[in-house]
Amino acid sequence: MSKIFIYKRLLTGHRAFNFVELVVILALISILGFFLLSNAASTIRDQKIRATTASLYMIAKSVNAYYLTAGMSGTLPIIPLEKYPNPLSLLKEKKYLSSIPKDSWDREFMLSVTTDILPSKVGITGTEEIQVFGGRYSFTVSSAGPDRKFGTTDDLDYSETHRNF
Repeated sequence: MSKIFIYKRLLTGHRAFNFVELVVILALISILGFFLLSNAASTIRDQKIRATTASLYMIAKSVNAYYLTAGMSGTLPIIPLEKYPNPLSLLKEKKYLSSIPKDSWDREFMLSVTTDILPSKVGITGTEEIQVFGGRYSFTVSSAGPDRKFGTTDDLDYSETHRNF
């Protein structure tokens, strides 16, 4: 008798889902999709921050290479800001960077450099001393961060200070 009931049900068209079952399944799928998308968005944001941080370190190495080679002559170069409003363009011109890099949000990095002349006394002989000027440079490489605006709390910065004689 059960076989007859199944065949009868198949023949009369009772094979589809009813409306309540369909709504429940769609609700479950949409809830799972919401959690997957929100998790993916935070993962993408974290990956962009990591990539931008790696670029900050790469730019810092270029700045250090520039000041190391330029400072070998005994003087620290001063970057003329009227010619180079963003000092990264000088690093590009001098071939320390192949191009001015952009962060993960398609904004150029900003570089601010400070150089100071520091006097220090060095003894040449046992009785004579001469004044030798060394220098110190400090720099900060900045990205505007996810909101694409400088001066906000989500900016990414990397700073270093070096003394060069």
